[in-house]
Amino acid sequence: MRKLYDLSQPFFSGMPHAPNIGPFTATYAATHDDSKDGRLQVMEYRFASHTGTHLDAPRHVVDGGKTIDQIPLERLKRRCVLVHCPKEPFGEITIADVEANGVEIHPGDFVFFDTGFGPKFLEESYVNNASITEDLAWYLVEKGASIVGVDSNTIELTYCLRPEGFNFPIHHILLEREILVIEHLNLSHVPEKELEVSVFALNILGADGSPVRVVGETYE
Repeated sequence: MRKLYDLSQPFFSGMPHAPNIGPFTATYAATHDDSKDGRLQVMEYRFASHTGTHLDAPRHVVDGGKTIDQIPLERLKRRCVLVHCPKEPFGEITIADVEANGVEIHPGDFVFFDTGFGPKFLEESYVNNASITEDLAWYLVEKGASIVGVDSNTIELTYCLRPEGFNFPIHHILLEREILVIEHLNLSHVPEKELEVSVFALNILGADGSPVRVVGETYE
């Protein structure tokens, strides 16, 4: 029997967002009461490309890198290794966490990290996330990972720990090698260590990132 998991966070006014980009807003362009075109409701959404559960394309950090619309569809449906590694605030996600998971990463796999921060999405402590170490990023390059995902606001050091001149090293290591990145995943309700995952990105021409619905699938 097939079982599906929604691995995405919801979008709504007041949801968390990075301090350097604006919030998600949802307003009514037309309502059932005032629409002149058949009493239709139409909503208008405003948000940055890296708000909520989203996919980073190489263009995010690479001038001239591939954009969302240039990512082949076959890159967006793959076997996924889910690494369960609960972390304390400001912790590190390391190679040892992958090895302790007991599942081999094959070339082309997605690798998602469940640090326990997904359920904190609406809490102030959500921004105190754990981060991927550079050693782990290079390890994932060597393993041939296709997409790396985290259940928190960033794969990098969280905002308050970044030194002056911070240059997003984990993004550069991965995206410069066309390993895509997903942030703000919701993974805590998935017990499995392996599943099939589909990433539904919007086909936005020239986009450096896109909101995504991420769906996991297992068979019992």
